[in-house]
Amino acid sequence: MVGRMRKQLNLSFILSLTYLVYGCGSGTTTTGPVNNVVPLVVDSGYNGNAVNGAFITIQVCQPGTNNCQTLDHVLVDSGSTGLHIDSSQLTLANLPAITYNNNPLFLCSTYGGGGGSGYASFGSLVSADIKIGGEVARNVPLTLVSNNQIIPSNCSHGLPFLNVYSLNGEKALMGVGPINTPNSLAYPSVYTCNNNNCKNLESGATISTPLDENIVSTFTTDNNGVIFKLPKIESATNTPLIGTLTFGINTQADNLASQFVNVLLADPSQTDANSGNFITNVGTEQTQSLFDSGTSFSVEFYSPTIPLCTGLLAGGIYCPVPSPYIFSSTVSSYNATENFPITTPLIILH
Repeated sequence: MVGRMRKQLNLSFILSLTYLVYGCGSGTTTTGPVNNVVPLVVDSGYNGNAVNGAFITIQVCQPGTNNCQTLDHVLVDSGSTGLHIDSSQLTLANLPAITYNNNPLFLCSTYGGGGGSGYASFGSLVSADIKIGGEVARNVPLTLVSNNQIIPSNCSHGLPFLNVYSLNGEKALMGVGPINTPNSLAYPSVYTCNNNNCKNLESGATISTPLDENIVSTFTTDNNGVIFKLPKIESATNTPLIGTLTFGINTQADNLASQFVNVLLADPSQTDANSGNFITNVGTEQTQSLFDSGTSFSVEFYSPTIPLCTGLLAGGIYCPVPSPYIFSSTVSSYNATENFPITTPLIILH
């Protein structure tokens, strides 16, 4: 899924179907081993509604305590940042509210699924400690998304609201993209609400807490990126895939990037729709693209030759014929200075 608010950071990846590396800063080197690897499960979600969702399990804790709740089926989204939790799935009570002038703050987020499709969500901003494996993000902001909250009319920008993540088979969404939202860009989507009367935060307001930020970037160590690793798929299957999500790049022995890793630079602009994108060449077509683990496909691109889906899957998702449909492509940085081939052909399963 692709969030609206992004900040340019370097992106790197290993050219393989089984590895994808996202960098989000310079990072730090650990002085001792930390459990920085957690299972990454691709399945149909906790209720069967997901399509190839990539999930991890996290703990949400009262700040500074061991009073925690475990949440499974947290969707890992490389196309956005921030942690957004379906409030109906969280029984942990009394998380501290993030406020402005003693008024609780709320965040509007919009996500795109390609082809002009997408949705908006809206929820209250609170603070919590987040534990994932041996990593801890302390006192970080998250959004509690609820379908009981009255939503401002200027939040959705014409997109439908999806305030219950059960429709996507997820209990929460954690954005780990190579972007981090500065408060100055987030303010147009931040609201103060009092008795269901919500209004945009006024221009010039100052919030000390970073909002909607990449949780990984707040770890004490292993905070400069993530590595997706999944087994190679030989054919279509309904069996869950079990891989790993590794935190940090070049911070421990288990996340060292080899000399063969190619680096892609994402678009540094923060004001247009291409922010954070790189270039993909498929045949004679060149298009703005991104790796997006939050949707049912790994690389967003445009092709005039592959048929689009209809019915429930309409909205920019391809339904190739024949299936699987095999093709080759190259990718390059946003300024197209050099091309890197994706040496193993991409396989689209229908």
